[in-house]
Amino acid sequence: MTTERRGSVEVIRIWEELENELKVQENKVSLFYFTSKTCPVCHALLPKVQQLASLYPQIFAAHIDIEKIPRAQGEFMVFSAPTLLLFWGEKEIFRQSRFIRLEEVEQYIQKYI
Repeated sequence: MTTERRGSVEVIRIWEELENELKVQENKVSLFYFTSKTCPVCHALLPKVQQLASLYPQIFAAHIDIEKIPRAQGEFMVFSAPTLLLFWGEKEIFRQSRFIRLEEVEQYIQKYI
């Protein structure tokens, strides 16, 4: 098994899974939360991201450790952790790094669902 569910956020373990999910989510909102195991802020924010994702079961939410999937870091131009990206299908609609304001993330989700 390459993915694992933690609450409403899927833990992605390999690049192909992430790439596939982005294509599958056509005309839907996807939330990608990128973290690093050495980032304490990432771990503190994860439960809040999971809680936000649980409020919107119609979106796909994924947690990606950039150290386990380094290709994702390059492909999505993730230069710091945490980074949160929202997509509408394959188009990026929102990006925030380091200081992530979940209220703003939620506004974008509501706008696109």
